[in-house]
Amino acid sequence: KGEHVNINDLSKTIINKKILGAAIDVYEEENQNIIFNNKNLVKALKTNNNFILSPHIAGATISDRLKLQKRMIYLINNFLKNRKLEL
Repeated sequence: KGEHVNINDLSKTIINKKILGAAIDVYEEENQNIIFNNKNLVKALKTNNNFILSPHIAGATISDRLKLQKRMIYLINNFLKNRKLEL
């Protein structure tokens, strides 16, 4: 969850090379103006290639979507097979 990561502190940690790197996909505030107005974040992104931000779509790959669809079809089929129809 985005609220569990203090993006400002994480940015400082990246700048000071206290960790090897980080990748963020979920933010407390998913507003690009709020994110990119953070001076430490912008500095960390500009000066380090080990800090990655993605726009909350990391799980939106074609492969992941196909797995999700197959799982949903499986669950629906199981539900329909096990359901007792009352007439």
